[in-house]
Amino acid sequence: CPSRVVREAAIRAEPAGALVLEVVARAAAPAAVAASWPLPDWASDAGLAAKLSGNLFFDLWLCVSHFFRRAAQHCLVCLQGHPADLARLRCYPCAKQFCMFRYEEFLSSVCAELDRDAQIVELQLVLVAAAANDPHMLEPFPPQFLLNREVRARSGVVDDPSGKAINAGADNKDMQAIRSIVCRLPPISALKDAATSESRLREAMPSQDAYRFVQFVLGSCPLGLEQVRLDEHRLPLLPPSCLQLAALHGAPAAEHAFRSRAARHGTGFAFHGSPLSKWYSIMRNGLRVFSDTGLMTSGAVHGSGVYLAKASSTSVHYCNGFSGSAYRCSVGEYLQVLGILEYVDDPEVCRHTSGGDVVVRDADAMMLRYILVYGQDGSAPLMVRIEELEVAQRYAKLKQACAQRAGATGDAGSLGGGDFDLSFVFRDERNKRTHTHTRL
Repeated sequence: CPSRVVREAAIRAEPAGALVLEVVARAAAPAAVAASWPLPDWASDAGLAAKLSGNLFFDLWLCVSHFFRRAAQHCLVCLQGHPADLARLRCYPCAKQFCMFRYEEFLSSVCAELDRDAQIVELQLVLVAAAANDPHMLEPFPPQFLLNREVRARSGVVDDPSGKAINAGADNKDMQAIRSIVCRLPPISALKDAATSESRLREAMPSQDAYRFVQFVLGSCPLGLEQVRLDEHRLPLLPPSCLQLAALHGAPAAEHAFRSRAARHGTGFAFHGSPLSKWYSIMRNGLRVFSDTGLMTSGAVHGSGVYLAKASSTSVHYCNGFSGSAYRCSVGEYLQVLGILEYVDDPEVCRHTSGGDVVVRDADAMMLRYILVYGQDGSAPLMVRIEELEVAQRYAKLKQACAQRAGATGDAGSLGGGDFDLSFVFRDERNKRTHTHTRL
């Protein structure tokens, strides 16, 4: 079989199928062909080529073990490697549209996310329920709920706030169906009890559409979220009832570009406040510059850009108080969310005002690092300044602890190399069955 045909077939196969197909084809090929056959990206490191012996069973075992040890460092769909300076705590696709679609629609594991941290899943459902009241901010939008026009930008008006986005209007979204599903979703305790297999989770959902909706919501979030529990890692001076989530990394391509700029200019941290309905989009699309567009909700006294603040009291003002959601949250019935962002301190895109605000004109020069969730029963830290929270030190310490827990080498900037959750959902399209996911 020509190597080109095998490569084409492998690209379209499931990751495990592509793995087996490449190894079998290499072993069956003549020695001259096998010697000139380039290894795929996931197998090109660690000197794997030199270890292959030509014995089918030994090479298959070697490649399988190598792949699963490094699965989170590659796209889960096309197997292309993520940027070399990044390592991730969970598998995620690359930036190609096809890979993102396939992961969100078929490969994302609800069971794995519940097993990792059910409270984070609960918050994701709370935020999408809040966004269901603001059709423009429910982006990316689950494609199965588009009414009749499926050709559109992945994040609709968020990708093109000029008003010219194709098929991105609320008239193309079945918001009533989404609100109905949100209201009928089981509580997080019931979902957690059913999280022994994907098939049992499907049975616990009110409908197949409900399962696919939850799968999309969890799969579309690129952030590596970690709940901060230990006092040595938690940000100080915040109420004990505050749910602190650290975003240890963002989408692979965006994180890589951000780190490259940060190495040249340095970074700083600041607060950002937005209404509850906007955080579903922020966690998936990042903060975007909507100045002078129909999506702008506040003024632009200091010019175009995203406004951050060194004082939490300034950002809390833009949360518009506490808001409820159709999906109940254990933190409280009414919630408020504050973000802490890391920004590239480049004078060309970043401006510091005399009042302590930071205006960032380039959306790619910011990364969400913390999500702080308050219930109305707790007292928000209205007078806390970002310098008092020791964000840089605590964030680095948390990343190092996560790396050590994962069996990494101890590099605080690396999260790879160890105990990853590698749950996959294998779909049998001919028989319309979903096989129980595999955990390693």
